[in-house]
Amino acid sequence: MKRWFRGSRDVLVMVSAGLAALALILATLASALLCLVGIGLPLLDLTFKALRRRANRRRRRLDDAPAPYPVLPDSIVGRLRAQVCDVAIWRDLTWALASFVLLLPGGLIIVYLWMSAIAGLAAPLLLVFRPDGATLSLNGQLVTGPATAGMVVLQALSAGVLAFLLQILLLSAERLLAGYLLRPTRRAVLAGRLAELNENRADALDSWEAKLRRIERDLHDGAQAQLTALTMNLGMAEQLAGEDEPVRRLVADARASASTALEGLRDIVRGIHPPVLAERGLSGGLEELALAAAVPVQLSTDVPRSLPAPLESALYFTAAELITNATRHSGCDQIDVTVATRDGMIRMTVRDNGAGDMVPRAGGGIEGLRRRLSALDGRLRVDSPTGGPTVITAEMPCVS
Repeated sequence: MKRWFRGSRDVLVMVSAGLAALALILATLASALLCLVGIGLPLLDLTFKALRRRANRRRRRLDDAPAPYPVLPDSIVGRLRAQVCDVAIWRDLTWALASFVLLLPGGLIIVYLWMSAIAGLAAPLLLVFRPDGATLSLNGQLVTGPATAGMVVLQALSAGVLAFLLQILLLSAERLLAGYLLRPTRRAVLAGRLAELNENRADALDSWEAKLRRIERDLHDGAQAQLTALTMNLGMAEQLAGEDEPVRRLVADARASASTALEGLRDIVRGIHPPVLAERGLSGGLEELALAAAVPVQLSTDVPRSLPAPLESALYFTAAELITNATRHSGCDQIDVTVATRDGMIRMTVRDNGAGDMVPRAGGGIEGLRRRLSALDGRLRVDSPTGGPTVITAEMPCVS
């Protein structure tokens, strides 16, 4: 009995859902037509909001299925453009149309069958209390006595059973329809998962960069400062040693070792995150590399002043490695470095006029650069024909 009442309630909900779907479809069509004369944009925006709200309510009944909508702009035109180009809104409209076609006629048929069943089951009682001389007609059947009343009751039971079966069938069909059209597609799920993975990777890279900065700061303010003080103290001790040659030699050796350790520590600090990047950005860091190179480097940069620290570091160390490789192995006398942003990507090209024929080897520097750039969704391409020139291009998404 409880299931019967729940099913009957759902049937009434279906009828109202079919009417609501019809209203949404008509409102969408009217808004779209009014857009042709320039006054329907706000109405279409409100219609899409109502459609999304209704679809989301149905999704919550589908095991709380996630909403597959993208983040919308603030402007009405931007929102409408994004929604018109979004597959999800068209699936919602298809669901609304299919709901109207399926639920409204089916729900009305079921309501009619239930009303017929209730009226037919009341035939014996109505026959008893029928006024003298009055005729009784139920469900198109004239009730004149117990025999015809029994026939009407049997018809009513049949109508009730049929209504119950149609009710179950219609509810199942509606659930399958809503599940197919309102749940995110496999492509949308994969796109959402990819976006989540990219966000997690960006967070991990930011955390990694912050830890490296902290290590750099600790080394600079701690061990590096202590080694500097030690070197100065050893220099003073060397002067105070006077004529004692063995002591002077021992102190001088200790001072040289401390100086060597200090230079090594400074190289490590510069390798973690070059200070020039924090002071002058990527353009300044590349200018410093160009000035320090053993061959002339022609530099051209067109990048934002502020870039994410992992991106700056990756491009800086890539340029440093490629300039060093070209200087040592290609026999070139000119290197051109070009860095520019375009269509949301930052691209760095290093070109030398050397002998070419460079083949990246497993475990070599080029493969190391490829792994470093791949962590930022970047890639590295090498074009080095025999006789040159060698052109190496690093490319990755740019988020400024």
